Amino acid sequence: MTKKLSILSIVAVLLFSMCFVGCGDDSVAEDDYAKGIIGTWKETESNSQGGFEIVNDSDATIWEFKNNGQTEIRESNGRTESQPYQVKGDRIYLSYTTVNGKQRQYSFRILKMTEKKLHITAEGLEIHLEKQ
Repeated sequence: MTKKLSILSIVAVLLFSMCFVGCGDDSVAEDDYAKGIIGTWKETESNSQGGFEIVNDSDATIWEFKNNGQTEIRESNGRTESQPYQVKGDRIYLSYTTVNGKQRQYSFRILKMTEKKLHITAEGLEIHLEKQ
């Protein structure tokens, strides 16, 4: 009986530990943000009014971060902007030129990045994106 109980205990511990390994966090390390961001991301949620709103596919903004340091942001209304970007630490910096011809930089803080999800924030706005 004791031997059977020991075997059952070992099996239970193995199953429990496999659950932790299988359910591990797939977060991208901050050092790898610059590589992890490359690709096309679709906006899925945003919270400019204090509560999260689900973004319909037809209204979703598409963010494409390219290897060459350029990003293309395609809005649902057909407007497309191409801007240079840099990733430094937990920040994404987008450079743009104002209508007056002045160079400006917009900064987003990365709250969370996994292989499939990206959560960013700037000036009270939080955006959730999903990799396509």
